[in-house]
Amino acid sequence: MLPCYAVGQQFLWSTHEIRRQLGSNVDIIPLSNVFDRVMDYYHFYDFYYDLTGFSKDGFNDFLKKDVKTANSIKWDSTMAFDEPAAFAFKGNNGQGSHIVVILTQKENIDLLVFSNDGGRGAILTSSKEKFDRWLSSFWDYGEGVSTYEEGRLSIQHRGWAVPPNIEDNGQQAGVVMVEVRVARDGRITFAQVSLEGTTLTDKALWDKCERAVRSARFNEMNEAPREQQGFIPFRFKLN
Repeated sequence: MLPCYAVGQQFLWSTHEIRRQLGSNVDIIPLSNVFDRVMDYYHFYDFYYDLTGFSKDGFNDFLKKDVKTANSIKWDSTMAFDEPAAFAFKGNNGQGSHIVVILTQKENIDLLVFSNDGGRGAILTSSKEKFDRWLSSFWDYGEGVSTYEEGRLSIQHRGWAVPPNIEDNGQQAGVVMVEVRVARDGRITFAQVSLEGTTLTDKALWDKCERAVRSARFNEMNEAPREQQGFIPFRFKLN
């Protein structure tokens, strides 16, 4: 599924120190910067490849079957952390480059590849807002929430003073995306489920998410705009 072999590979950045970085000059970045880095690749390249939604065991099985991908990313056990982590590589086959971004969280692994090669499985990087919402549906690691406002992250650095709380019986899997507006003092002045990014159709669950967000509160930030807009993803998994 990757557009080319990584004949020349460069380890670009990581959120964690790992054994493969010893002796190399790799940029260590905070989790809160990963969203911006990924969006930079989305702007720069013409296509991306979606290899998301793996379990760690499933990802290892996938690499055993797809030697091309395995050779390109050179995954190993030192890149598996219990806490959220992200890594990026740049490969080049002499005709063009591609970027491989690996996002890990607990037992889940998501992999994105950005390239100017529109091969089989390539997705055109044409709808930034749609990609932004899709990415935020599974990349909400660290403090705050990854969201956008007029194409820019808007409440990423706002942490929770009172986080939303939802009791779920684990009977369905999917995402409920809630659009929010936040005041400087942290009050949530608007909360409504967004059809874009939401994969579950259970209206009772939608109501639960909206109520949970309305009763939550962000931290106060006097230097913030009078009102900020963004999206909060709720991911549900089967028990």
